[in-house]
Amino acid sequence: MILLILLISIYQKLKKKLNIICKIVVDGAVNGLVLPFIKKNFFPLQNKRILAYLFDFHKAGLVPLSCGVVLYKAALKQYFESNIVYTTDNDATLLGSRPGAAAVSAYAIMQHFGKKGLTKLYKNLLKKKRIILYTNSINRSNHFDTKRKVESLCWFN
Repeated sequence: MILLILLISIYQKLKKKLNIICKIVVDGAVNGLVLPFIKKNFFPLQNKRILAYLFDFHKAGLVPLSCGVVLYKAALKQYFESNIVYTTDNDATLLGSRPGAAAVSAYAIMQHFGKKGLTKLYKNLLKKKRIILYTNSINRSNHFDTKRKVESLCWFN
């Protein structure tokens, strides 16, 4: 989130000094799937400068490689939407070269755990991560001498 604040600051300077309008695509590769379940009011697309939010479901979503998700604003849809010849609808999906098993797995995981289950799972995993990092800091005091330093290494404080 700190990086996002920095990017927005840079954007504001570019717009003011050079009249350059920038849009941001957030690549939440590692934490992208976890954040919506542990942060309250997490709505990255509400920021007018963010056009898309990407995350890898296979990194924290309990599914096989490779499964990525792209959430985008409607304004981007026109750039990759294509006509489906056998219906009156348009296709707004991004095609890849990977098999569909990972996408089916992601859907099954979401259905199985639900929002409450994934929230509980991720909070429990983060708690265990902090315990492991803290234990490591005690064993290697020359590298991590205070709990504060260890906490700063955690994804979410």
